[in-house]
Amino acid sequence: EAVATKRAMFDVASKRILLVDHTKFERRALHALASLSEFDHVIVDDNTKATEIEKMRSQGIDVLVAGRPDL
Repeated sequence: EAVATKRAMFDVASKRILLVDHTKFERRALHALASLSEFDHVIVDDNTKATEIEKMRSQGIDVLVAGRPDL
């Protein structure tokens, strides 16, 4: 039910943005909501491997890298 509800919200959204940190790459999940290419923007943290970022960009995915704020 949770995936179906999230998918319904995803389908009617005017803009789809995914915020994901580096620990989520190269892992499998029980449920898949959408492919990365279905998002308008994918925001990753600055610990994400350059190879992962380039792989997404080569597929036409708009990837933004969030940096750490200066303390």
